[in-house]
Amino acid sequence: MLTTSQLTYAEILSVLVDQFVEEKMHSQGITAKLFQREEHAIQLTAEDVGDIVKQLAHLTQEFFKPPHEYISFVGDEYDFREFVKLRTIVRTETYDAILIATASYQKCAYFITEDGRLREKISNASWVPLDVKVTSVQGYLSIFSQQTESNRQREPTLR
Repeated sequence: MLTTSQLTYAEILSVLVDQFVEEKMHSQGITAKLFQREEHAIQLTAEDVGDIVKQLAHLTQEFFKPPHEYISFVGDEYDFREFVKLRTIVRTETYDAILIATASYQKCAYFITEDGRLREKISNASWVPLDVKVTSVQGYLSIFSQQTESNRQREPTLR
């Protein structure tokens, strides 16, 4: 079962907003090189906000409706010691450190992210013991597939 939190849900909102801003800037001819300087000048229309709300509503409906067969929704409590290690030693961004520390506190085995820079920071600091493994979606699916195959091999077969 996968686990997520309110903070992770907030990050999804942040990504959706950034995507809308990037698309708007692109349509106005603003290059990616100028993105950081110009992103705060872009105003989202009521239609843009409505689209973001629709996407979030769809996400909520698909992932968090009962029964929570595949995804469990947990609180945002986190392990402060893990946060301190991640923020000060590994030098992750504050938000990422909180999310990973939340996964650790919730006893998650894996923290799944498509943020390659974050995964690289964690792997480069392999000498820092973490209570959760940081991996990509593809990495997790590979691990899950191997575990599933291993479990199948241990099951008795009927003849």
